[in-house]
Amino acid sequence: MAPKAWLLVASCIFLTAWPNEPTPAQVKQDLPSRIPNLAGYDSETRQTMELACIRDKASGPVAYSECLNRQIASLKGSPGIPNLSGYDSETRQTMELACIRDKASGPVAYSECLNRQIASLKGSPGIPNLSGYDGETRQTIELACIRDKASGPVAYSECLRKQIEGLSTVPRSQ
Repeated sequence: MAPKAWLLVASCIFLTAWPNEPTPAQVKQDLPSRIPNLAGYDSETRQTMELACIRDKASGPVAYSECLNRQIASLKGSPGIPNLSGYDSETRQTMELACIRDKASGPVAYSECLNRQIASLKGSPGIPNLSGYDGETRQTIELACIRDKASGPVAYSECLRKQIEGLSTVPRSQ
């Protein structure tokens, strides 16, 4: 029994004499974080800020932090990214595609582009439904308008309508 007691006492003395240094986890918690916390933003805004700062992120935490702080500052007074959930998926995707370059510049530029797309839709009949056409015809119409699709739903819609009108002059084969 005495050898075990001696070992216990020696262990206590050793542990007490050992310098009380913080663990790596404690050190990490005490370091100031330079990268802004984006948790308070909706996912679309957060992703757009992160996308706008992707090059700076590759340059390190200071450059990334500075970029995010610029994005955050630019959001002050901005209405934010508009909610597109009220639009059908084709219209929403076409607006997002038309604004992809602006999205890479940050949430303010992306928001402004989407708002321009929304404004352009006022008075527009919308994107025609092509579901009544056979697959080959529908794909050919969509392919003919692919460039216009990247310009937004109004330009895409106009192109689709021209293609549909053109079909009425094509004689049907028997």
